[in-house]
Amino acid sequence: MEDTFKKIVYTGLGALSLAKSKMDEVVDDLIDRGRLSREEGEKIAKDFRKDSASSKEAVESELQQWMEKALNKMDIARRKDLEQLQKQVEELQKRVTVLESKNSGSEPLIK
Repeated sequence: MEDTFKKIVYTGLGALSLAKSKMDEVVDDLIDRGRLSREEGEKIAKDFRKDSASSKEAVESELQQWMEKALNKMDIARRKDLEQLQKQVEELQKRVTVLESKNSGSEPLIK
């Protein structure tokens, strides 16, 4: 499911990149034809890039929040949860080893 979300995000980012490229072409064409001055064209391009960067960040943030909510509803363990459990298991294994070495020669700890 996470792959689907990534594909959606990458598709959106690709479209945004294509739009930036196309906008640059249009601005360059208008400058070449004398419809815009170089300064006006640069300002338009700069403003577009600024606005698209803000939009990109907003979309990424919104998507991240949506994905987190969806994953929480599905009650799926996350990598950090699994890593924490792995650490706990390793710690418990160490404790068992220590207890078994202290108890060697006596009754087994686990029957």
